[in-house]
Amino acid sequence: MIEIFSHGNFPYLMIASLTRSVLLGGAFDGRSDDAPLFEGRHAPDVSQPFLLMERHHADAPTQAVYDDIMATLGLLFVNTDYRALARWPSYFALAWSDLKVSAVTAPHRALSESVYTRALELAGGLPNPGCLNTEALQEAAEKDAPLAEIRPVTELFHYLLPELVVNVAFFRAQLPRGA
Repeated sequence: MIEIFSHGNFPYLMIASLTRSVLLGGAFDGRSDDAPLFEGRHAPDVSQPFLLMERHHADAPTQAVYDDIMATLGLLFVNTDYRALARWPSYFALAWSDLKVSAVTAPHRALSESVYTRALELAGGLPNPGCLNTEALQEAAEKDAPLAEIRPVTELFHYLLPELVVNVAFFRAQLPRGA
């Protein structure tokens, strides 16, 4: 699971950064001429099914870890990454306990801010093979809900993902190589 999130959170962060910018009226001037579409597999192979440990199914100690994560990180909900890792409650409790010590430090916040800033710098330079523009994205988004509802959700994910990227990297670093 850590490998899946470690691999997937980076493109997700770039998508969220770019989407937020474009939904707010920013331009997406990425190359559209020579950007080939990738048709292979983007994710690592997995043998475990992708299941989440929802709060109402979790045992009391795992629910306490969820509460601690939300309080420590200032979250209104527990991210998918944490709910997936909670399928292994004893591992998850130990991993969070170790991360929590780091997550409240200035270097951790600085690293998360650095990831946030770098994602913003890189997002506009991504290829744009579909010639996405502000009007098209806003029109597509409004088919689901008013932009006034969509923008805050996009901003929330754009804000949360850099710290999540750092936290998953921390979880990954906790494991022995080859695990």
